Amino acid sequence: MSKKAIIFGISGQDGAYLAKFLLKKNYQVIGILRSFNKRRLVSLYKLNIINKIKIKKLNILNNNQLFSFLKKNLYEEIYYLSGQSSVIESFKKFDETIDYNIVGIKNILESCRILKLKSKIFYSSSGEIFGEGNKKNKFSEDSPHHPNSPYALSKSIGYEIVRSYREMFYLKCCSGILFNHESNLRTKKFVLKKITLGLIKIMKKKRKKIILGNLNIYKDWGRALEYVEAMWKILNSNKKLNDYIIST
Repeated sequence: MSKKAIIFGISGQDGAYLAKFLLKKNYQVIGILRSFNKRRLVSLYKLNIINKIKIKKLNILNNNQLFSFLKKNLYEEIYYLSGQSSVIESFKKFDETIDYNIVGIKNILESCRILKLKSKIFYSSSGEIFGEGNKKNKFSEDSPHHPNSPYALSKSIGYEIVRSYREMFYLKCCSGILFNHESNLRTKKFVLKKITLGLIKIMKKKRKKIILGNLNIYKDWGRALEYVEAMWKILNSNKKLNDYIIST
C-alpha cells in the first residue's frame, strides 16, 4: 500500500520537485494551496504532474479547518514548505512572513499533538537564520542564530518551535536548515532568474546592464532537485529524527 504525503506549499520550486520525487516512489501526494489560481500551478504543469496529485484549498491559519482536514486521513509524511520565501519581500510583508513561516507550522504541530498523530513532519528552515555568523562562514546545526531580516527571524522561530515540540511532546518532527538552492522553476524575483533574464534582454539589446543588490554577499548555492531528496532522506532515516543543515 502506498504512503500518503501532504505538501504545504506545493506550488513553489521545492514543493513541485518534491511532489515529482515522491510520485516516483509511489506516494499518494496531496498538495495544499491557500487559493486556487492556475498561475500558481505553473511549476506543476511544467513538470507534467498536475494530474497525478490531489490539490486541496486550505487556510493554514484557520485552526478548525486544518484540524478537520488532518483528522480525516492518516498521512505518513507532512512537508511544510509554505510561507513567504523572499528576504527582501519580508521587510515589506512582515505580517505575512510571520503568519505563514511561524503560525502555519505551529498550527500543524498543535493539531498533530491533539490528534496524537504519528505523522513525520518536515519544516523548511533556512541558512539565513545564522545571519553574518562568523568570519569563517562555517556553520553547524549548533551554530548560534543571528537573524538580520524578518524572513530569517521567522525561520529561526519556526525552527525553535519544531525542536520544542519534538523534545517536549515527542512529536516526530524536524527541520531542514536549507541554504540557497536553485532550479529553472525559480520565479523572476530570485537572483539567478534575474541574471539569466537580464542577459537575454542585453543580447536582444533591450537593456545595457543588469541591476542587482549587494554584490558583496557570499552564498552557498545548491541544486533544488538534490535538496528535496535530502528532505525525504531526513524523514526516512533509521536514526532518531533530528535537525540537519542541507547545503553543498
